[in-house]
Amino acid sequence: MGSCVFKAGYTLYADTCIGRCIHNRFIASFQKQFGENAMHSKLTPFVFQDLLILPIPVLVNNYAYLVADLSEHVFVLVDVGDATIIKKMNVQPEAVLTTHKHWDHSGGNRLMRATFPALRVYGGALDHVPDSTHAVDDGQELRFGNLRFTAMWTPGHTKGHTVWRLDGSHFGCADSVFSGDLLMLAGCGAAFEGPIRQLNASLNTMKGLPDDTMVWPGHELALENLELAVFIEPENIKAVLKLVWAFNQREAKICTCPSTIDEPDEKGSGSDRTARERTRPGNGSPTRQRPGRTRSGGCCRNTHYEVWTSPGHRVSGRMIDQQSPGQRFTCYIF
Repeated sequence: MGSCVFKAGYTLYADTCIGRCIHNRFIASFQKQFGENAMHSKLTPFVFQDLLILPIPVLVNNYAYLVADLSEHVFVLVDVGDATIIKKMNVQPEAVLTTHKHWDHSGGNRLMRATFPALRVYGGALDHVPDSTHAVDDGQELRFGNLRFTAMWTPGHTKGHTVWRLDGSHFGCADSVFSGDLLMLAGCGAAFEGPIRQLNASLNTMKGLPDDTMVWPGHELALENLELAVFIEPENIKAVLKLVWAFNQREAKICTCPSTIDEPDEKGSGSDRTARERTRPGNGSPTRQRPGRTRSGGCCRNTHYEVWTSPGHRVSGRMIDQQSPGQRFTCYIF
């Protein structure tokens, strides 16, 4: 019964105008509470010769992206869930590339098209992306100035989820993938519209990319994903160290992207394990603490390594200290 109710609610939200209304009301409520210019992370541009990639924080934890060929003054946007901040930027985009139909990735397309009448909006042919003007096939290439994108169909999260791969060779840098809700640092999106094996197959497609490929995800969820990773694998020291790094980044409101395909939590089976864990009955979020118990920072006490994050998550487990075989330390994440 619960599954039927979820499917009905999901369809109403994802595939009808009801979802657009809910999304727009959420944006209005968010802006009323935090202001029109509120951002969950600081704007941090990444420049590779004449290539600019700017993660644009929107909504609670989403990222849109501005991709620019600075030599040709060509601008392309990826995943405009909310166009409010983007409209205020002094750029005229040639196109919007949308990874999938969910409103937090496509909800700004209508306003962008109204603002820029000649704008082209691309989305996967199987996804019926709202307000798109061009449907793309798997492997289809798009070129804007020296920006060369390839559409890669990666179903699972939605039937037509599409990852956009940017060729970095002209700019002397590694390729980039704008992974939407397929792949994130230490995690992946939920399989809303396909079996888990389909999502895993799409993740395996990402594993086939060059190790140095930069991954630009659709959400800032590194801290939450790494907390879950340590919860699942408390002896994974690399995950603990990455968690400490992510915590420091988020304390300073600095984005955690890009990661790369060769990071252990990306290239290895971490995302696959996370995908499986999220489909097993009884595997929920880490235990909640009472409100108000928040600490920050980290400290080392003899062989005990303690990590505190905020707010309200706790994960505990024993870690093997590889420098001192036989000694153990415990990781606490609150």
